[in-house]
Amino acid sequence: MEDDYEVLVASFGKIAEALQDVDFGYGTTQNPEDLQKIQKLAATLDVGKVRGAATSVEAWAKANC
Repeated sequence: MEDDYEVLVASFGKIAEALQDVDFGYGTTQNPEDLQKIQKLAATLDVGKVRGAATSVEAWAKANC
């Protein structure tokens, strides 16, 4: 379980760091630099690993909370 939390924390950390200066406000359009940040982020995240960790944490929470 601890490993699953570590995967989620590390992934959210990467997301927060990569997107901290990107404006996602209503009606905004990202500039090419921001789009490049988003693409780079997408390439660095192991979506399968994140999804598996989230599923595991959710299952644990349902069984124990």
